[in-house]
Amino acid sequence: MRVIGKILSGLGGICYCVFGIWALLLSLSIVHELVGFWGFVIAFVLFPITLVAAPWYALFHWGTWYPLAVSYGGFIAASILMSLGGSLSRD
Repeated sequence: MRVIGKILSGLGGICYCVFGIWALLLSLSIVHELVGFWGFVIAFVLFPITLVAAPWYALFHWGTWYPLAVSYGGFIAASILMSLGGSLSRD
């Protein structure tokens, strides 16, 4: 069971990286489309705020749920994989 736990933890870590980069790029593209280059630069510097706010903006103002699903759904899936892997590797 330890091997399966380590595999799941590894997959969770990979998911964190992949979905994190994907969510950041989506959020930055939303900000760039709204306010241009300098808004993009500010959003890049303040990326934690960008990751939280931009997907919600896209949902409420554009009606698209895709950035929200990538951002929050990806992080939830990665967290589930990491917690399953952690609990299985403790045996």
